[in-house]
Amino acid sequence: MEEPQITARRISVASFFDQNKSIAGFGNPMRATFTSVRELVENGLDAAERLGVPPKIELTIRILTDKEIRELLDVKERSDTKRNLDYLMISCKDNGVGVEGSLIPWLFGRVLTGTKYGAQQTRGTFGLGAKMCLLYAMSTIDLPVKVKSRHYNSLETHEYDLFIDREENKPIIVNHIEYPTPEEGGFQESGTEVTVYLTGAWKRARSYILEYFKQLAIITPYADFYLSIPGDAPGKQEEITYLRVIDDIPPPPKTVPIHPWGCDITQFKAEIESTDKTTLVDFLSSQFMGVSREAAESFFKVLEIDPNKNPKELTSQEIRRIVHEGFQRSLEEAKRVKRKRDRIFKFDDPSGDALSPLGAHRLRKGLEKELQPAYVESVTRPPKAYGGHPFIIEAAIGYGGGVNSSVSRMGMTDNKIIYRFANRIPLIFSAANDVITKTVNMIKWNEYGLTRASDPLAIAVSLVSTKIPFPETSKEYIDQVDEIQEEIHLALMQLGRKLRTYLRRTKKRQRERQRVSRFEKYAPQTIN
Repeated sequence: MEEPQITARRISVASFFDQNKSIAGFGNPMRATFTSVRELVENGLDAAERLGVPPKIELTIRILTDKEIRELLDVKERSDTKRNLDYLMISCKDNGVGVEGSLIPWLFGRVLTGTKYGAQQTRGTFGLGAKMCLLYAMSTIDLPVKVKSRHYNSLETHEYDLFIDREENKPIIVNHIEYPTPEEGGFQESGTEVTVYLTGAWKRARSYILEYFKQLAIITPYADFYLSIPGDAPGKQEEITYLRVIDDIPPPPKTVPIHPWGCDITQFKAEIESTDKTTLVDFLSSQFMGVSREAAESFFKVLEIDPNKNPKELTSQEIRRIVHEGFQRSLEEAKRVKRKRDRIFKFDDPSGDALSPLGAHRLRKGLEKELQPAYVESVTRPPKAYGGHPFIIEAAIGYGGGVNSSVSRMGMTDNKIIYRFANRIPLIFSAANDVITKTVNMIKWNEYGLTRASDPLAIAVSLVSTKIPFPETSKEYIDQVDEIQEEIHLALMQLGRKLRTYLRRTKKRQRERQRVSRFEKYAPQTIN
């Protein structure tokens, strides 16, 4: 038999994501429009929070005219094949930390390159956001992305026009302009502005984008949002503003060592490569969260591995034993044995010190600002962990008042409006699959006084963690995790009890008013 000829082709990560846009939320023109806005806005929020200032986000979305399209594409006539799509200009400007000029091409022109790696609470992780916007734009209109940025410790502003080389996964610089000072065309303050041109579906995306910003104003009440979006009349723009109600922003999250419970073999090898420690006991106690020197010595004694061995000299078999017989076994033990002193592996639970929850008072302010409920309550649960990753659940409820007029198709279920957040990202799609929705629907709300005949209840649940269990890179819903579900359940029951007290008092006051009203009605007749 003749040997078959096999031709193999290497594909870069940029080409992979370009050919599989749906896994990053760019599967169709509506989703691409929504996701482009979301990614650019969230990058801006992260940049401002890193600088420690209340974010100021300016977003402009404009539908291009036929004349503008022909000029951009440099054609006299354009095909009718895309007449059902909108040619859009999307521009997002922030007041954040900015980007050093030399780094702009690599941070915006190379997929899986970013500043958010490590065990840290962030809105994004993979370095995909703005790059996927550019890859999608390149596949539809093929115009470069324009990035203009001033770093916080520099007077210079740099402006680049960039493409991504799909095959080599590297930036292609089309144009670069340097503005030495603000007076010579640069930004007055630090920040970044990103502008992309792409085809999308504005009318279908509009309601989702507006809902996104409404929820974003709830979960970031310390931020200002200025929107300029296509109006109802052709060529007209609609201006929408969400202003902050508080000035204090949550403390920034910290980068922390990984916990043994959340470490696999690949991560463990990466830790070995990056360490300068020459003994296993020093390596484990310094490179991992929750591991004291005593716990490290005991750990290697149980595994019968020399604690003084150089970690770089570990064999593959020893690495597998450390991860499978050590780390994973210690996690299973921790689930069964609550008290650390009763465990064989005496690792501390992952600490929530590195997390940056919004704070119950800020969440309450956000809900009050956007919904104006008659009653509002909020709670922040103590830090917990799943699989070696610390997390915190925050929740709030709003009842009556303006909640009645806020009923939306985005989250209305049995007289409940559900707002879902992950690391302060509003989750708009795939609500039915989300652990938050499932947990809300598990609770018997009638036991807390809520019925279908009563006013709707707004429920906001926020998860912050060094690792959000998103089952997809598009970050549309939170996967089922028992530890997370339990904390959501406890938070909602705590709020439910407070709601029940409020409703009972409200009904009691209503009965008192009715009693007084009847007395006032019949008292004159009784006196006569």
